[in-house]
Amino acid sequence: MTDYYAILGVTKTASDSEIKVAFRKLAKIYHPDKNPNNPNAKTIFEQVLKAYNVLINPHARKRFDYSQSPTNSTQRKHHSPSNKTQKEWTFTDEDLKKREYYKNYYKQVKKKANTAAPQPLYSDYKYILFATPLAVGLLMLVVSMFTSEPTVKLSKKTAIQTEDSIKKQESHN
Repeated sequence: MTDYYAILGVTKTASDSEIKVAFRKLAKIYHPDKNPNNPNAKTIFEQVLKAYNVLINPHARKRFDYSQSPTNSTQRKHHSPSNKTQKEWTFTDEDLKKREYYKNYYKQVKKKANTAAPQPLYSDYKYILFATPLAVGLLMLVVSMFTSEPTVKLSKKTAIQTEDSIKKQESHN
């Protein structure tokens, strides 16, 4: 397996920024557009690009480092197949048809779920925002109708009695 660190010319403890700088430097040198007469430039650039893609991705870099460690590459345990009996699976044509049917069915269900446009969450709120001021206005109208002081028409007799009672109260004070 090729050593991507050696291709880019960085150490195993290099940071992402150091890897990026090394890649850009080598890309300028070995890019096929810069070297149209050099047939090896394309293969070297592809190796540099592959090394960069592996080392810049944290998960791929961990896998690469794990595969390069000496304990994992030299001491791999292989299980012999003679210790375990493996069951042989056989399928009839009917079983295969059922599998194919369900495979297509779930593809269609998944496709329908992906194509169905989700309802916006605010669809009910627009009615609330429209209806609330309307309801408040109607409530205010009803309240104003019943809270205004009623105008009472007093007959002449009651009007004279109320004037006399007001005069008596004024004379007592």
